[in-house]
Amino acid sequence: MNCVIIDDDPIQHALIEEYLNEMEEVYCIGVFNNPIEFLKAHKRLNYDFIVLDVEMPKMSGIDLLESFSEPANVLIMSSKSEYAIEVINHNVLGYLLKPVKFVDFMKMIVKIKQKLNITNLSNQDEKDNLFIKSNGMLHKLKYSDITHISAAIDYIEIFTKKKKYLVHSSMNKTEEKLPNDIFFRIHRSTIVNVNHINRIDKGFIE
Repeated sequence: MNCVIIDDDPIQHALIEEYLNEMEEVYCIGVFNNPIEFLKAHKRLNYDFIVLDVEMPKMSGIDLLESFSEPANVLIMSSKSEYAIEVINHNVLGYLLKPVKFVDFMKMIVKIKQKLNITNLSNQDEKDNLFIKSNGMLHKLKYSDITHISAAIDYIEIFTKKKKYLVHSSMNKTEEKLPNDIFFRIHRSTIVNVNHINRIDKGFIE
């Protein structure tokens, strides 16, 4: 499930992204400081819902909702409760008051998943691919293209035939997502795709 964040407060950006990193199958694919930036890019984004602040300069969150030709799935986050009445006629998935606690955000995301009828690991796309977030962008990697994965302190490095991705995650969490008939953990800091092994010589794998 993909979302974008629209908020003029960089602290809120970091907080919500941190919350999202703790949740399975929910990815932030874009962060915008205001609705104007979002409108310039939204047609290129494949998002399921928007995390939207209300009070922003030039164009408010309410203005953005009213600008849509078709209703969008939106989670409102605001420091004031009075805007709840103004957004009631829009396709709002929920309304959270800042400062937002993680437990409240988590409960809201569960409700959003149910409302959008999105189930974890239920479609073929997720069965054949690993979704990762690297350098602020969401990437879809085919299992067959991943050669190996290495631990890098608080991150992991995912290697493909053409590129390396640095991901803020753990080896244990990543291993749980991988099919065990293809990937094998040969060391606490290394997972390999057995289909890419060319040679095994004592303690060395090529």
